[in-house]
Amino acid sequence: MRLHRLLGIIMLLNSRGTMKAVNLAKILETSERTIYRDMDILCETGIPIVSIPGPSGGFSFMENYKVSSSSLESGDVVNLLLSSMGIHSDKNTEMSQQLKNAVIKLENSVSKEHKEEIIKAKERFFIDSQPW
Repeated sequence: MRLHRLLGIIMLLNSRGTMKAVNLAKILETSERTIYRDMDILCETGIPIVSIPGPSGGFSFMENYKVSSSSLESGDVVNLLLSSMGIHSDKNTEMSQQLKNAVIKLENSVSKEHKEEIIKAKERFFIDSQPW
């Protein structure tokens, strides 16, 4: 599960640029402290992540660094398809992390204009699809 969370962080930074630990923790459903530990691990592996202090700061890749992660694989497509059919995985499972990573890849594949619209919609709407 940690591996999928680390990949999620990489893909989020790649697609959205600078992100705060609190936002990463919210998206990946973990604690801020875990995000800080994950950032340490990613830096130790040689991924060029920088921390920008201040109110408009956060974590980002060094200038001009990009990861090519926008292509959906067959497992990603299956996870997206199951999710669209209403079949959801339990929170904090490997499958839920794989689905989040697939959604991030999908976001990476659209234009910048549409990506901004998707991010705004995700921030404004919450759909509780769990049965009552």
